[in-house]
Amino acid sequence: MKNNPGLICFAGCFLLVLLSSCSPSVGHDSIAAGEFYSVGGTITKALDSSEAPGALVQLLLNGKNTGRTVTAGQDGEWLFSNVSPGSYKIKASLDGYITRTSGSFAVSGDITDQDLSLEKIPDYVIGDRGPANGWIFYINTDDPSLGWTYLEAAPSDLPGKAIWGLFENWDSGITSAGLGSGYTNTRNIIRIIGDSETGTAAQLCGGYSVTIGNDVYDDWFLPSRDELNYIYLNLYKNGKSSFETTDYYWSSTNLSGYHYFSSGQRFSDGAQWTHVARNETKFVRPVRSF
Repeated sequence: MKNNPGLICFAGCFLLVLLSSCSPSVGHDSIAAGEFYSVGGTITKALDSSEAPGALVQLLLNGKNTGRTVTAGQDGEWLFSNVSPGSYKIKASLDGYITRTSGSFAVSGDITDQDLSLEKIPDYVIGDRGPANGWIFYINTDDPSLGWTYLEAAPSDLPGKAIWGLFENWDSGITSAGLGSGYTNTRNIIRIIGDSETGTAAQLCGGYSVTIGNDVYDDWFLPSRDELNYIYLNLYKNGKSSFETTDYYWSSTNLSGYHYFSSGQRFSDGAQWTHVARNETKFVRPVRSF
């Protein structure tokens, strides 16, 4: 039987059309078109509205870090591409300036106007009100590797009391006692607790937020043992802010080698106690660094 050239040509063309309709175009992934967008804007300095080149911009999804960062160019402009629909925030930081987080915005198309203006960090002294209307309780003048200059306690305690959590479930040296360790401690505690408990001291601090004008401060954590002690020494002892004296405050420092205890401090006499049972409710004061 002889081959029919016309039939072969028709079959080849049909196969080519079929393959092209099933395969993604070059330079695109296989997700349907229209599901990814660009988000951009400009970072400026508030003092003179000049550009802020070198500012680090983070993309947050539902308030959590996505791991995506870009650096603003010489004109202060930045851009994230391939952003899926969702509720996002932008967090911008620059050496010598106060870190800012935008309000939430929905991505359902390209966005080019997510601009932020950064305020220069003023010269605070102990006991000043900080940018989040809290209280400056420690100034780091010796260790630039920590990445921050000031520690700010929240304007007031969180309502009521809270447990530390992980009672009988965790024996680890993963938390530390020193200055600058509270943030990492808190994130580790939240990660280990997962969905097993709610309303613990670390979770409440991690979810705490203060809004001043257009600025959102949501980078709070449960202070380490040494950070909590500086709150006692530099704020409570000097009559700054209001603190409870009828029970302990929680720190984020656990007692290594035990499943039951973590460290707290009583402000009536400054006593630091390492054997505070994690299933007991104690007072909580969030802090942040900048």
